[in-house]
Amino acid sequence: MLNKQIFNQIAQTLGPFQIDLFASRTNAQCPVYCSWKPDLGSQWVNAFTLTWTNLAAYVSPPFILIARCLRKVREEKATVCLVTPKGNLTARGLSEEAQTLITSSWRKGTSDQYDCVWKFFSGWCSEREINPFCASLEEASNFLAEQFEKGKSYSTLNIYRSALSATLPPIDGKPLGQHPLICRLLKGVSIKRPPQAKYSFTWDVQVVLDYIKSLGANSDLSLKLLSKKAVVLVALATGCRGSEIAKMVTNLVKIDAEKVQVGIMGATKTSKPGQTKICILPFLKVTDICPASVFRHYLERTKSFRSSSNDEDHVFISFLKPYRKVCSATIARWIKDILRLAGVDTGVFTAHSTRGASTSAALRAGMAVEDIMKVADWTRVATFKKFYFRGTTSHTSLAAYVFQVGSLTLKTHLLYLAQCPEV
Repeated sequence: MLNKQIFNQIAQTLGPFQIDLFASRTNAQCPVYCSWKPDLGSQWVNAFTLTWTNLAAYVSPPFILIARCLRKVREEKATVCLVTPKGNLTARGLSEEAQTLITSSWRKGTSDQYDCVWKFFSGWCSEREINPFCASLEEASNFLAEQFEKGKSYSTLNIYRSALSATLPPIDGKPLGQHPLICRLLKGVSIKRPPQAKYSFTWDVQVVLDYIKSLGANSDLSLKLLSKKAVVLVALATGCRGSEIAKMVTNLVKIDAEKVQVGIMGATKTSKPGQTKICILPFLKVTDICPASVFRHYLERTKSFRSSSNDEDHVFISFLKPYRKVCSATIARWIKDILRLAGVDTGVFTAHSTRGASTSAALRAGMAVEDIMKVADWTRVATFKKFYFRGTTSHTSLAAYVFQVGSLTLKTHLLYLAQCPEV
């Protein structure tokens, strides 16, 4: 909380202010304020639901919300007094430019996730008349323990720890999340409530391939069904996440007699700066389920809809006018539609399950673990074994294995057990 005398000096120069947009009854600088959670004295809840354009607002957000506040100011062309909690960065001698880059270091997904945690934590603090920006080690520990008692899982509490560690000041020279007391608390959580795998088994890839084969020739399909078919086959053939498929671009597509190469533009979950991920789709004998053939046919069918002036034209576009690029949520919905029609229980399995189903099928069919890890961008075998490998109820490609799996011979079965002895 900003010192009241300093706030008054700011108000005399830049005020008066109508509202404090990020406050609680314990730290509000203005008589009228907006809180994160329902508050007895607040006029509104959640500043991001308000329009800032005509507000004479005082804005002092937590560290992790600075970038989001700046975006809102730009989008709404608002004029506000923004006071940012960068004191620890300024004290280190960092320039304003460096501080801005640091506040933008989280990707949008992480930032949004941390925002939700901060709102929840601020509400918890408000109920106890605690300043959320200055919560102590004991208060943070009590918060985590209380959420455990309410049934929160280890993974959820781990996200809470990361969000609080990114926002609250260091304690005893360590980030909150690395403090021995917090580490021991989370260790206790993992023992009393061990993390559970999302799936204990996965669906049979062959069932989905059989359904896709039953759809008939690519030329007979509607653009809607062709789009969904292409996305599912690409997901199974490459092990890509939905967010990666959404970032595939036509100017990084190369087609020859043996394969299709398609590049992903922009940062992915595991990419490093300057890297461009290239996915391989081989041509297979069965054209109706051949990922390369379907991919090529999809590009030909949608060619007339695309803008030739766009150097980064996305591969997958809407099947409805104006044929804009689709986001990862749409990709996920298309995948789930095909899984559901194929008989997969989409109440249990999400679109992301294609990643585990395809890599598990490839391993059972004899693909080396090292090659699977390379294609799927995993650095540790443990990641594959713990989160993705499940049984069913050089440019090495997953597709060469995934689209040729059938009944397992005893030899193949023993091979994949030998490669993953602890699974």
